[in-house]
Amino acid sequence: MDNHGGTQFLNVDLDIFGKVPLDPIVEAFGDEVLVLHVGKWGRRYSAHVELSASGAESAHQADRVVRQLARLVERLPRRARRIWNQADAREFNLGIEAAVKSGMFELRLKPETLAAVAKLDGRIVITVYSPLRVLSSVRKRTASQTDRLTRRRAAGSKRGDSRKL
Repeated sequence: MDNHGGTQFLNVDLDIFGKVPLDPIVEAFGDEVLVLHVGKWGRRYSAHVELSASGAESAHQADRVVRQLARLVERLPRRARRIWNQADAREFNLGIEAAVKSGMFELRLKPETLAAVAKLDGRIVITVYSPLRVLSSVRKRTASQTDRLTRRRAAGSKRGDSRKL
């Protein structure tokens, strides 16, 4: 993730939310997907997957990835498809990382991609990640490491002091 270059398309996650366990859907996808989460989500259930080999490196890949995910859903066995149809939400979430300094960024989806998602009663969600989230997590990690080191040094000096007494 290059935060000093341009804004970039990252990948597409398929996010499913429902009242019943979604494991049959994820199991039916098999090795075609990487499972980010499947299980309880508060009082409900959710499943979050992405293609195991999406190779999503440019905005032009978004169409391809969404259509591949849609094909996986179309091929679901009857039981898993029933669970899909009863889900509260079926979201094809396009992840985009904003750059610190960037010009305009456009991500276009073809009409046939939108039609494939609509046919599955899905929706397109766009998530734009701030470039500051990466910087913030680095700062937090560094601050946490510094705090631990300071505590260790303080504990060591206390042990050292008590031995002198």
